[in-house]
Amino acid sequence: MNTVIPRPPKVEMDFTDAQLTGFGGWSVLGRMAERLNLPRALSALSVKLRARGASDAETLWSPIASLAAGNGALSDLDALREDRVGQRLPGLGHVLSGRRLGEYLARIDEAQVATLLEVARSLAAQVAPAVVEHKAVVRGYVPVFIDGAAIEVDGKLFEEARRGYDGTRQYWLHGVFIGSLWASGRLHPGGGDVAGGWREQLDSDVAPCLP
Repeated sequence: MNTVIPRPPKVEMDFTDAQLTGFGGWSVLGRMAERLNLPRALSALSVKLRARGASDAETLWSPIASLAAGNGALSDLDALREDRVGQRLPGLGHVLSGRRLGEYLARIDEAQVATLLEVARSLAAQVAPAVVEHKAVVRGYVPVFIDGAAIEVDGKLFEEARRGYDGTRQYWLHGVFIGSLWASGRLHPGGGDVAGGWREQLDSDVAPCLP
């Protein structure tokens, strides 16, 4: 029997006072948000109880930027708070901690969720024409893809999560994509129809984006 002897590479460690971040693409995200007037659109929400500190638009822009970088947990905001360059690139003036942001999101009511949905629809409608034109030229058609993904959860802090077909507590995240553009999303309790609600998403969110 052969013996495997690990041979890790020699790594030299050093320190630098340079201002660095692992998410340089945030600068592109910041310019896109400015061009699409996203901060102004987010200002339509009024969730904060006090006028001091970050505005509603700043508070919401932080998790949006974090999610765009592939960070899906509230605790990722704590890392972003320590990344000064990462904050400047997308134009973040103030970043709440993950706990504070969770408290903020818990105060959003159904009417404010509807406002956020309209913001998302407006953004998709502004971006979609370029995506549609590109796909039509490159492929000769525009692919529209419907996807349902299970999100497993545990603990007591997840409302309306239900047992899925495999017995785990979960939600269903239903998304519709126009090419690579995520044009629609809905979060449903698990245990229901895997494809439930897709027609409403196509009619309400996706159809207005297509010629």
